[in-house]
Amino acid sequence: MSSEDDESDHLSEDEHPLVDDVSHTNTMLDQIQKSFSQEDLIAILSGEINTDAAETVQYADEQVLVNRPECTPHAYIPDGVPVASASTQIVIQPLDEQFSTRSLDVGTVFQQIQMNNEAMDIIDTQPNLQEPVLNMSPERRNFPSNTPRPSYSEMQNRERLWTTFVGDLNIPSFDKPLQVRKIYTNRSTPKDYFLDMFPESMINLIVENTNIYANEKRSHGWQDVTKEEISAYLGMMILMSINPISDSQLYWSTDVFYKNPIISGVMTLRRFKKITENFHISDIRTELPKTSPNYDKLCKIQPLIQKLNQTFAEACTSSQTQSIDESMIKFKGKSTMKQYMPKKPIKRGYKCWARCDSKSGYLFQFQFYTGKVGNTSEENLGYRVVLDLADDVPENTLLVFDNFFTSLGLMTALFEKKIFSIGTVRINRKGLPELITKKSRETTLKPGEFIYQYSAPLSVLKWRDTKDVFVCTTAFNPKDIIEIKRTQKDGSKKNMFCPLAIKKYTEFMGGVDLFDHYRSSYPVGRKSRKNWHRIFWFLLEAAIINSYIVYMTTHSIRRNTHKEFRLRLARALIDNFSSRKKQAAVFKTKKGGCYGVPDETRLSNVGLHMPRISKYRRCRFCSTRAKEQRTKYSCSICLVSLCAAPCFENYHSTPALSNM
Repeated sequence: MSSEDDESDHLSEDEHPLVDDVSHTNTMLDQIQKSFSQEDLIAILSGEINTDAAETVQYADEQVLVNRPECTPHAYIPDGVPVASASTQIVIQPLDEQFSTRSLDVGTVFQQIQMNNEAMDIIDTQPNLQEPVLNMSPERRNFPSNTPRPSYSEMQNRERLWTTFVGDLNIPSFDKPLQVRKIYTNRSTPKDYFLDMFPESMINLIVENTNIYANEKRSHGWQDVTKEEISAYLGMMILMSINPISDSQLYWSTDVFYKNPIISGVMTLRRFKKITENFHISDIRTELPKTSPNYDKLCKIQPLIQKLNQTFAEACTSSQTQSIDESMIKFKGKSTMKQYMPKKPIKRGYKCWARCDSKSGYLFQFQFYTGKVGNTSEENLGYRVVLDLADDVPENTLLVFDNFFTSLGLMTALFEKKIFSIGTVRINRKGLPELITKKSRETTLKPGEFIYQYSAPLSVLKWRDTKDVFVCTTAFNPKDIIEIKRTQKDGSKKNMFCPLAIKKYTEFMGGVDLFDHYRSSYPVGRKSRKNWHRIFWFLLEAAIINSYIVYMTTHSIRRNTHKEFRLRLARALIDNFSSRKKQAAVFKTKKGGCYGVPDETRLSNVGLHMPRISKYRRCRFCSTRAKEQRTKYSCSICLVSLCAAPCFENYHSTPALSNM
């Protein structure tokens, strides 16, 4: 320490050994951190803040006691508007003037620290952060991914001093878009994009475990499936999503109105039902019983969940704006994982947490909610879910979520991982500033007005639209304002001032909603008694949607619509495969029955139904299983084989029993 430090009138080495001991100085700054923002400390150390008496720092028993008058809230009121109470911060429109820097008198102890080169080493200005970071105690440092995650209560219960002072914030622009890792060409087909999301190894796994399941269960009349047949089966399901019919059996109907020759030509209805019955992803021989304490509710599809989470993350680089929300999978059967949410469009079903790109809807990562463990509930479910989904999120990324997830502890934990966040917040969350939560005449706002409180790095805003909107963020300056247009009841547009944070939240929150929009356009899947089938169809849809988004990203000029992409993909998966040996014969009795041709066609304009010679085939009217009757004549309109007499006449004059 220099001679000037020893001769100080205010603080001597004998009286206060803290100044001479760097470790003690660390402790001192850690305590001061609770009352001063990091900006103030850096400005004090650099001599930018005047130290004439306004606040004092006293020392007693080697502890720092900071006595500060309560910050008087600032009110910005334009000309002609009545001045509001001094207990609120109401901002109606942006002004040129800025907050003035506070004048602090912290004594000559900071002069000693400024002159002490060793003490100055404790300041470590790290890049890509909002503010310089002080050398904090270990429990307050950024926690690396390989260390235990801090608990919710630890992050939530930190002491925070709420004020209206906001310094200069170093915030990224959040303009990095979604980028595809693989290079595609104009000759890349929809199947190429799909197999990068849903790899062939998963198709082989389905083939293997489907055959194992069918043989273990001794399925009657089972023939082992092949890779080509499972690919064709998935292609058929995609075609059914484009051309939906309430009953899947109608795709094989002989009525030309329902019959789909592409779907029915791939395999028989019996074979389709048999594959659906034995369809399996996991190995049934290694599954644990439900009574086991280690039983996994998602064991039937766990291999596919892990693989798709991996391929989705590897296919594209993360964009800088991502949203986290829940995506519901409709299911009304029996399952312990089923959730009931009466205010959602899909009220009953499985809940899937999803992290998507805010602009394209690309699904980066997902996680299924399996319900409570026993009778206990998690300390904070939203905290755990967001941190799980944010494990692989790079630094300087903006995460957007709704009020189910938002808490002060979550945003603090994300900020310490150098991840910015914003979300609407419930008014009853713990730790929010009283000025934001209390209801009084002083805090009642008019449309366009807002108030805020700041405690680095958190900002909490209350803005009045048609009702109060509450937002918490670490990504935007709460003072920044933008002008927006709001639609009135009569359809007219009205200009209104809105905090930039709320405007950006509205802009970036819709990633998962966009993903759900793609799902709802052409939903894949059918009703099944097996509750995990619905989850599989969701995963298949996710792979299709992600492959389509990648396709749209790499094709800027010639693009297919979503429907055209699915159609091309389905045809490529089927690839002219057919397991049918011959066209199924239609049997009936002489007493009547289903003729296979609608009565409107068969019985109208009978004079135009002329016989013609064709191949020898079963007579549609008189041939039965017990007595087969073949003929070389057929009807030119109905395109069915009929005996010349009397079947030809009877066929065109006898109504079907089902229509009587």
